[in-house]
Amino acid sequence: MHGQDIAIPLGRTLCVTPKATAAGADRAVEVGWPVWNRHRLDGVRLIAGDIGWTFGRGSEIRGPALALLLLVTGRAAGLARPPGRESPSCRPGSKPPPAHRPKSSNHSAEAAPETQ
Repeated sequence: MHGQDIAIPLGRTLCVTPKATAAGADRAVEVGWPVWNRHRLDGVRLIAGDIGWTFGRGSEIRGPALALLLLVTGRAAGLARPPGRESPSCRPGSKPPPAHRPKSSNHSAEAAPETQ
């Protein structure tokens, strides 16, 4: 979770397996005091269509599993992902999307003349 807190606002992608995301979500929704109010999710149904994970009953909140996991753990970074965008994940045979890299400046590769 802490890596996602940093990566998402920077436009980076951290690869997370669907199994790990589901396990994290299963644990996060059960955590109560002293971390969170155990009833914070009462009346809410979370639906992660990208991995087939659901939790709770009530008003539906749909989104990618990783975004919902960030939301459940109180991370504002989860709100940075547009609705419907799949969470970065590792699937057998797939490559994670390339990380965002800032554009380099157009400085000349030539060395500056030495001064004495």
